[in-house]
Amino acid sequence: MAETNGDGTVELRMGFTNQLTEKEVKVQKGGTVKLILDSNPTTGFKWVLNGVEGAAVKKESSIYTAPAATGMVGSGGVDVWNFKAEQAGTSKVILDYKRPWEETPASQAVVTVDVE
Repeated sequence: MAETNGDGTVELRMGFTNQLTEKEVKVQKGGTVKLILDSNPTTGFKWVLNGVEGAAVKKESSIYTAPAATGMVGSGGVDVWNFKAEQAGTSKVILDYKRPWEETPASQAVVTVDVE
């Protein structure tokens, strides 16, 4: 479920599902959509941007954050992707969770962003 912060940021957390996950969020022009995706690069998998359809949003940044020290080798963390709401309209953000040497993603996140 998406949560809106007081600074115009809409946060959406998505777990790893081994399948296609589709979500829809609304954000004000000038705001940010923050996608938080479960990730475990120790398995060779990582989230990659497959594409952004439409001009309503633009990628600002992406970063992997490892979990706090748990003492567990191979523990997963999260990938955080930020997209800026540039103009009114709709964009579709497509992210693939895959290994670099494989064609087919293990999972795909598709987020439709409506900018008001």
